[in-house]
Amino acid sequence: MATLFSCIKTIHMSAQSFKKNTWLKARGYLHFTNKKMNLAPLEKRIKDPAFVAKYAFFPLLKKNIVTRRYKKMAYDEHGKPIRKHFNAEKKESNRKIRPIEYATHLDSMIFAYYAQEILLPQYEKKLQLTNGLSDCITAYRKIKVEPNKDACKSSIHFAAEVFEHIQQKGTCVALAFDVESFFPSLDHEILKAAWKNLFDKTLLEADHFKVFKASTRYAYIDRDDLRVPSEKRQKRKMGFDESYLDKLRQQNIHAFFESPKAFRDAIKNGAVNIRVNRAQKGIPHGLPISSVLANLYLLDFDTTVLDKIVKPFNAFYRRYSDDIIIVCESTDYKAVIQLIVSAIETYKLKISESKTEICFFNFNEQTNRLEVSRNITTKAGKIISKPNMPLVYLGFEFYGHKTLIKSASIAKFYRRMKKAIRRKCRHAAKAALNQNKEEVFLLKRKLKRLFTHHGATKRSIKTKQVSYKKVGTRFKPQTESKDKDYLGNTLTYAYRAAKIMKVPAIKRQYRRHFSIFQKTIEKYEQIT
Repeated sequence: MATLFSCIKTIHMSAQSFKKNTWLKARGYLHFTNKKMNLAPLEKRIKDPAFVAKYAFFPLLKKNIVTRRYKKMAYDEHGKPIRKHFNAEKKESNRKIRPIEYATHLDSMIFAYYAQEILLPQYEKKLQLTNGLSDCITAYRKIKVEPNKDACKSSIHFAAEVFEHIQQKGTCVALAFDVESFFPSLDHEILKAAWKNLFDKTLLEADHFKVFKASTRYAYIDRDDLRVPSEKRQKRKMGFDESYLDKLRQQNIHAFFESPKAFRDAIKNGAVNIRVNRAQKGIPHGLPISSVLANLYLLDFDTTVLDKIVKPFNAFYRRYSDDIIIVCESTDYKAVIQLIVSAIETYKLKISESKTEICFFNFNEQTNRLEVSRNITTKAGKIISKPNMPLVYLGFEFYGHKTLIKSASIAKFYRRMKKAIRRKCRHAAKAALNQNKEEVFLLKRKLKRLFTHHGATKRSIKTKQVSYKKVGTRFKPQTESKDKDYLGNTLTYAYRAAKIMKVPAIKRQYRRHFSIFQKTIEKYEQIT
């Protein structure tokens, strides 16, 4: 650990000269180590296998992202879905908890370097050895829209490609599979074998093994351990110690701890607890290398699907991370399901039955359009065919004759909008009370940029950044005005999807957003 910090200085160097190396950059989050560092000597060290082989990786920071879900529990006798927030049988909430473990800034650079510069190029070479295999894997790769252009495809392009194929095929069956707990279920021995096979080696190089070990048998600390305990409630913790973090920022230290010694002392004193993934499976979800390892893990599976399903059944296959979709003839779909389930079990993974979609597409001569239906089982155990039940893939709903953004995504957008407005109004009311003002003044510019068409255009915006510079023996704050690349909001994505897919109806899905925005502001302004 001391070797690490001998090369990290508190002098910040602009990353503009390192644009060619996208992995050589500090991340925006707070971690155990200072994100303000001199990047110049780090590039040489990270590329040195001897340095990486002896390097001691820091523990990861773990946080949980909680998403509420109004989950479908069953269907009534008329085929209408019964949705609930709470599962009465399991006596637990239907909310989804996704653990995210992420590394310190230098550790992330090492993981990113091995992902982008070492593993990914070799993985691309392997894909090219099998005809048609490269087209099947779409996630975590840079696939150009056109050979002569720098723009790369996104999930919008991949979804459009699947929907266009179904429209061209006409009568067919689309099978959508989801791997259950994908990242936490990756077997370490299978992953290690795939890593060795990628380089045609019987043993991993010392530096490769070090990175592999840090990605599998990793140590982590729960971010909640860094929070300040509540004096009123012993079981509940409050936010972080902002006064202490502010003192560190005044010393140009952007981290949770002043130094590695302070971090080690916190561990010795029991202030934070280190946990280790001792299971023989699972990789962190938040590492820069995780996405490449996920694709590498399923490389042989993709080849098996290509040989045993795509070619014999003349099927269409695409995999976006753990989202698998296959389009085949209506006479073949049962055999395809059995092959997929048995093939994925070979790699110690399991297909989620509740998330498996079987969509039947048929051309209706009366309406002169392609329509979709699904076979569903009611609460009474009766199987019925439910029409107009879309195929959901990569955030889109496909009905055969039209494509829309998933309704759950639109509902989430409006929930976020209303929650942000309510919070902003409360803060404005509190500020007015503290300043003994009768009128509440609400700043709406940022809200408009986040949730309306006013922020849908990508552009450069002016931001103020406070930095601390040493003057004599003290650090003094200095405010700088900087240009920041603003990439847009949810509406930017919707407008882009409408343009790429050539479906104006997607844009119309958000046509009421501004009126809802104004009504919500009026509502909470009256309350405050």
